[in-house]
Amino acid sequence: MFLARSRTGAHREDKGVSLRLYADWIGFTESQVAELLDEFIQANKDMWERRVDVHKQSKFYDVDGFLKGKQTLDAIELDEVGDVSGKSLLHLMCHFGMDTLSWARLGAKTTGVDFSEKAVKLAGDLSKQIGVDARFIASDIYRLPEILDEEFDIGVRRHLAPMYRGLNRCLRGIHSVISSNSSSVGGSGGH
Repeated sequence: MFLARSRTGAHREDKGVSLRLYADWIGFTESQVAELLDEFIQANKDMWERRVDVHKQSKFYDVDGFLKGKQTLDAIELDEVGDVSGKSLLHLMCHFGMDTLSWARLGAKTTGVDFSEKAVKLAGDLSKQIGVDARFIASDIYRLPEILDEEFDIGVRRHLAPMYRGLNRCLRGIHSVISSNSSSVGGSGGH
């Protein structure tokens, strides 16, 4: 679980210290390590793009049940976050949005973010099918401060993938769009 707090002004920019240390440790240049990480991130994104159709059809995700009103959120999430009615909620790594839409069904004004364009398109389709208003954005979470010029009351995510280069940079991006009175909750799994 992570707790996100408000915009408190400019954050120290990540100067690539971790990348330099890692490059030195494995005997590569920083640019070689950066290129390998970019390739890994693209391969991971491609894998998630391919998984959308498989997951859509799977029993685990139970899209048909969801379309009929099934709730996807865990009791701990509901307890930790509390009443979301009328609150703005940012859901990171939302995949194809069933959790995001579950929060919206509970009254939150939701924005789901995922780096898979295919997943975000399906999320939008599901939103229309169930008649629940939600916004979905295809983006790398690093770019959130460039894309979102607003703050959210609540930030949620199911997991924060360790493959993200520069975790501190990632968290600063998240931190910059969560309001001062917000909290964020996360766990494992995801819809």
